[in-house]
Amino acid sequence: MSAQTGIGAIENASGEPLDKYTSGSDASERSCEQIERVLEGEGEGEVYKRRWFGLFQLVLMNIVISWNWLTYSPFSQVSAEFLRTTETNVNWLSTGFLLAFAVGAPATIWITNRYGPKGAMVVAGMTTTAASWIRFTATQIEYSRFPITLFGQALIGVAQPFVLSTPIRYADMWFPLSGKIAVTALASLANPLGAALSQVVGPVWVEEASQLGDYILFLSIVSSVIGLLAWFTPAAPPGCSPSSTSLIVHTTMCQLKMLCKSVEFWLTFVPFVVLIAAFNSFSSILEQILVPHGFSPTEGGIAGGILIGSGFLCSAVTSPFVDKYDVHLIFLKLLMPLLAASYLAFVWMPSSESVVPTYIVSGLIGAFSFSLLPVGLDFVADVTHPVSVELSSTLFWTGGQVLGGTLLAVIGNLKAGPEASVPFNMDDALIVHAAMAGFAVPFTLVLGLFGRQQAFLNRRMSSWESSREE
Repeated sequence: MSAQTGIGAIENASGEPLDKYTSGSDASERSCEQIERVLEGEGEGEVYKRRWFGLFQLVLMNIVISWNWLTYSPFSQVSAEFLRTTETNVNWLSTGFLLAFAVGAPATIWITNRYGPKGAMVVAGMTTTAASWIRFTATQIEYSRFPITLFGQALIGVAQPFVLSTPIRYADMWFPLSGKIAVTALASLANPLGAALSQVVGPVWVEEASQLGDYILFLSIVSSVIGLLAWFTPAAPPGCSPSSTSLIVHTTMCQLKMLCKSVEFWLTFVPFVVLIAAFNSFSSILEQILVPHGFSPTEGGIAGGILIGSGFLCSAVTSPFVDKYDVHLIFLKLLMPLLAASYLAFVWMPSSESVVPTYIVSGLIGAFSFSLLPVGLDFVADVTHPVSVELSSTLFWTGGQVLGGTLLAVIGNLKAGPEASVPFNMDDALIVHAAMAGFAVPFTLVLGLFGRQQAFLNRRMSSWESSREE
């Protein structure tokens, strides 16, 4: 195999390419071939089918964690009344959740690398269960409801990276390379599906403060059941330990240094951190954006449902297409400017006379965001190979969640006062979102320019092909 430039060119002390080795010291060429047969469906039927249960569990856990994240946002006034606090503090329930992601991220990298996706899911399940009942406890007392609820929210935020950063690693472990984007999309995009359920179900269930306790109890029970199922997830394909399935070769610190030197990583990291942050912030305050302009909370919930539902439909179409034709770079360069244009268009939507334009542009933002995310995660895993996929994925999500939490904290201060032409509007927040999306576009457009086309080799695929030839 010819020498590569950039990250893929790293060699060991003997001068051999390291990207053909696995991370486990006891992993042999024979075990790699066995793993490959299982991934391609050539092993036993029972082995091949086990992967679907783990994927289903990842989907469920991402749904329930993001549902818990936006428990209080779709009806912020009712939540503020129940928790005996202000709407601005209710926003901190989302902000604290997002910022807590960074606390759990380092442990996610270590546990996923050491114990595999199952270990990460078990930790997430136990943490989410405990946090859910802490939040329910807050509903049963008269005082200190808000601080106890905030602690529960933050604890759920700590659990999120264990399942949000895991899908691409799980896809690497159980699925053939040709289908990884679709698998990553299904598991990762379950996260906003939970947010959509919260946007739609929450306002219907909770119409007054006295009903919020029962809603929290329901979510606590669901979280406990789904968390328990994590213990039954298969750990790894036969012949492969959970800690030796990805093609990783160095310590985490060494891999971080490799990423810091990768131009392609940074050109992808910046726009996708902005994408994640803008979407998280936008979906958290959508109801507060629309209600001051005369929309009902139900219409705000429908807009949130359209935002996420359209994203799922488009991602279901685009992910297999990008997988089949390997057009990652062209796809990113086309859709990122369209996403920025959609955020810009939404600046004028709340003041429109009809709710229909708002629904349409919400759908466009969701469609472009959801379609870009799994492609970007898979793209950066390819161009930074043999860095472990869970490391690059966790860094992407951590940057997006932390920036999203920071953005929520900032835009909470941009709400207009009662003397404004539209009292308590958040139009300035929409301008901030549009500016951020526009800032991200040039980073994507310069990918592959200035003589760096060689950096976009699909190194994961090349590594498997090299192993097969040898």
